[in-house]
Amino acid sequence: MSSEDAVLAVSNTGQTKSLVTSVRLARDNGAQVVAITAPKSRLAAESRAVVAIEPCEDFETFTPMASRLIHLAAVDLVATGVLISRGPEIRVRLAAIKSTLADARFSDPEPR
Repeated sequence: MSSEDAVLAVSNTGQTKSLVTSVRLARDNGAQVVAITAPKSRLAAESRAVVAIEPCEDFETFTPMASRLIHLAAVDLVATGVLISRGPEIRVRLAAIKSTLADARFSDPEPR
């Protein structure tokens, strides 16, 4: 990664060794790092910007649904913010993407 790149890192605890190490490496190479994670975590400390979300579940839970939904909403917010900041020219690119995706789908519903 370089100064031309950005990283969006998501972690409920912000304490995963491999993720923190990867983010540190990206940052040291000039990439901008945004983290969606627990405040005051190691991941937060390695990031330029943090969307701080307090862990809302027991870390021993096998199905952390609430955390997943909160992180998904935060990713949507960050993506929307980036798109808005890019200005009106981004609409042309998004329209092209939507057109390409439309061509990849069947136009009629699946027969029953």
